[in-house]
Amino acid sequence: MLLLTRKVGERIVIGSGPRKIVITLTAVDRGRGTIGITAPRDVAVFREELVPQIELPPDDKEPPP
Repeated sequence: MLLLTRKVGERIVIGSGPRKIVITLTAVDRGRGTIGITAPRDVAVFREELVPQIELPPDDKEPPP
């Protein structure tokens, strides 16, 4: 796992070109951070706690830890 420290407005970029994903720290309030995620339309982005409730194609399912 890569851990990064960011200030509000700073970004993390995953990948490159048209397939890149950009994560922006938009706010920090009372110890909680808010992020914005920009990703290609065909990349599904879910909060981890919702994944079990969402039916994903077999290729997208990750093995349990």
